[in-house]
Amino acid sequence: MPTSLHPIRLCLLLSLNLPAAALAQTVNVSVDFNHSIRTVDERVFGVNAVIWDGQTANPQTINLLSAAGVRAIRIPGGSASDEYHWRTNTRDLVTTWTWSAGFDAFSTLIAGLNAQAYVTVNYGTGTPEEAAA
Repeated sequence: MPTSLHPIRLCLLLSLNLPAAALAQTVNVSVDFNHSIRTVDERVFGVNAVIWDGQTANPQTINLLSAAGVRAIRIPGGSASDEYHWRTNTRDLVTTWTWSAGFDAFSTLIAGLNAQAYVTVNYGTGTPEEAAA
């Protein structure tokens, strides 16, 4: 007998030991469209705008995001924000080249969508003074 089982095989073996009632259940859900319990804040439906996207400020990008109902933008988005320098539009630890999208592109995107912005600061390699600036 092998000392370790493949994860799929282990999952199958575990599911075979479950009672039938645990595998098949019925749930009834009803929705009353005339009664609101809570409105979801539009900031929940946001996206990351990334520094490597040269099409960030493109009118087509803005139109597509607007049509999708995007109302919040995180700039810059993704893990690159941990090392991103706003003043120079560069990123430490990987390279020092200038990225495709910087403050100007992000500003155009946010203004074009009339969206709320969440600005991230460099806590990976930056300083408190850089974040404040």
